[in-house]
Formats: sequence, structure tokens, C-alpha cells
Amino acid sequence: MARWKLMSNHYLITNKTRWEQIETDRSTGKQNRKQYDVPQFLDINDPGDWTNRVGDSGEIIVCDGGTHDSKDLRFYGEPTPDMEPVDPEAQAISKKFEKVWRTSADRQISGKTYQDELLEGMHAEMQSMKNQGQGDVGEVMKTMAEVLKQQQALMGALAGRR
Repeated sequence: MARWKLMSNHYLITNKTRWEQIETDRSTGKQNRKQYDVPQFLDINDPGDWTNRVGDSGEIIVCDGGTHDSKDLRFYGEPTPDMEPVDPEAQAISKKFEKVWRTSADRQISGKTYQDELLEGMHAEMQSMKNQGQGDVGEVMKTMAEVLKQQQALMGALAGRR
């Protein structure tokens, strides 16, 4: 059992949040239900999300399996750099991911959370894809114009035969 304290807001897959899709078959009238796991938003400033309370303040403790404290929130997936290990097992697991994550000192200098960096990376990737797509669209339009010219020439030739 590994336990972490959330240092920033997180979206985590937990066993508490599911989305259900219900469809009704028109021919039989029977309902078909499908359930999907969706991330739960955990706000470190929201007392409703706190798992441990100390006076007027609190914290959110998450774990990856069987827990000694029934208040801990079970999450599925990998820990993030914005989770502080609470026990030795969590420290060992987090240490495995340090190579993937930038050091916490780098993030403290920039003043950004791990989620901020991920969002910036996704925005940059989307912009790159968008820019590449514009070049491709231009080439497709040129090709379509050439095809249309060829079709017009062919139609003109066929019309001249009659």
C-alpha cells in the first residue's frame, strides 16, 4: 500500500466516478447500459474533498491499493510529481518516475505545476498539428484544382465528338 498527499488539484480515476450511457433498442424496447470510468476532480482547497482534517485545514491522501486508513481515496494509474509520498512504498514508486518527470526544483523555479506543463505541451502539439494540417490542405486544394481542369478538358473533348 502506497500513500500520497496531493500538493495541487488533480483529475484522478477513482472508484467513485462513473459515467453511464443508456440506449434503448428501437425494435425490442430493451435498454442497453454501458458504464465508463471518468476522472474525479479533487480540489485541495475544497473541504468536501479532504480526507484528513486538522482544525480548519485539511489534505487529500490518495493510495494505490489496500490502505490502513479507511478515509484514503483509492486511485488508479500512475502518481504525478505533484503528489508527495507519505510512506516508504510511495517514495520508492515515485522514485521510479523521477526520470520521466522534470525535477521539482525546475518546477518551483518556473512556478508551474505538472498539470500546467502537460497542458502547455498539449497546446503546443495541437498548434503544431494545426500548422501541418494547413500545409496539407493547400496541397489537397491544388490537386483538386488540377483534377477539375482535367475533368473539364475530358468533358470538352467528349462533347466535341458528338
